Amino acid sequence: MTQHNGQAASTSSSVLAILKKSQAEGTRFSHTERVLHTACEFWVAAMNRSLTRYVCGVPKIILRDAEAAFAAIEIESVANVLRDARNSLSAATPTIPSERVLAQLQQTLDHLAVPVDDLIGKFAAEQTWSRLKRPTFEPGAFSGNTQAESSAR
Repeated sequence: MTQHNGQAASTSSSVLAILKKSQAEGTRFSHTERVLHTACEFWVAAMNRSLTRYVCGVPKIILRDAEAAFAAIEIESVANVLRDARNSLSAATPTIPSERVLAQLQQTLDHLAVPVDDLIGKFAAEQTWSRLKRPTFEPGAFSGNTQAESSAR
């Protein structure tokens, strides 16, 4: 299990601040950015051992979204655990309350032998790299600046 050293919480706060700013400015996040945000938020809650508080009120929806995010990142072991927990929540009864299902989920995630932090980071790096390889500007957009710089030399 990856040791939590507090950096993930600050990263989570930073991502949340970016989301809020983006929303206020009317900017839309890409599917990849939403996947990363969802996975990071969920994983921070798991590593802080605050899943019950994090999913309060809408656990099936949060687990479904996190499951989809981890599946998109191709961390199938986490996606499968989340799917099983979500299905268990659907079958929750007074004898097996949702709190017990979430406690079992927390325990399972605590003992996971998968380097989830590293895999999320690898996905983020791959997505960033693929964006950097695609130009987001017109090929001749900077030709005027180049000519001005050449004549200034």
